[in-house]
Amino acid sequence: MLQFVKREQMRRTRRDIAAAAQEGMDWLSFAARVNGAVNRAVPFDRACWHSVDPGTYLFTGLLGRNMVCSGSWLAEHEYVRDDVNKWVDLARSGQLAGALSAVTRGRVTASARVRSSIELGMPVGDELRVSFVADGTYWAAAGFLRDEGPCFDDGEVAFLAAVSSAIAEGFRRAVLVSSAGQDAGDASAPGVIVLDRHGHVDPGGLFGFYAARPSSRRARWLVRLRSSGVPVQDASSRRRLSAQAMYRWSRRVLGRPR
Repeated sequence: MLQFVKREQMRRTRRDIAAAAQEGMDWLSFAARVNGAVNRAVPFDRACWHSVDPGTYLFTGLLGRNMVCSGSWLAEHEYVRDDVNKWVDLARSGQLAGALSAVTRGRVTASARVRSSIELGMPVGDELRVSFVADGTYWAAAGFLRDEGPCFDDGEVAFLAAVSSAIAEGFRRAVLVSSAGQDAGDASAPGVIVLDRHGHVDPGGLFGFYAARPSSRRARWLVRLRSSGVPVQDASSRRRLSAQAMYRWSRRVLGRPR
């Protein structure tokens, strides 16, 4: 009976996450909403959420819940020190989610970040990490920690892996909301161009953001991008450009749109 109740809770949580991803929230609001939803299905004591630049895999923001460590501490253990279940490795491998107790066979202190966290006075328990990937692109990551009690089981790990793409979609939309929300009626505001995996321009974007910019101005953007060598309609291109990278590139090469 208990297992049935837990499965039903996971189904409801999955629906809640999918619905939240469609609402167009900024990433902090989205992460806070999903944090509560996940905690109802997979209980934890502490959590950290990171937005990620998909072009560089670097953290761009942090939302912590009952965390003692800093963002710089987390970044050092992700990018500098050798360890198991790094978020970037979970994303690249396609595994997406993993429990520290499983990969260390119950010896969680085999992890460098656990040993370091002990020095910070944090409790020693299990950790479940998940990378959020949609259409092959890594958008965000989260870590969930239990200070005591049972380790994360295989069903909980599988659940987080299953909702990875839905949560990634919420983060992807949040990036575009942040970029396009800067006074779309202003001629000097940044434009957002969404490319599919083949380098084709998505004519509607994820939210139809093109509609927020007059068609003549939009057309001039595309002409200038094509003339400058951006493969906006080159089917042979497999290049993925994040919204942030596209904006930086366009400001550097094209200047402000007129």
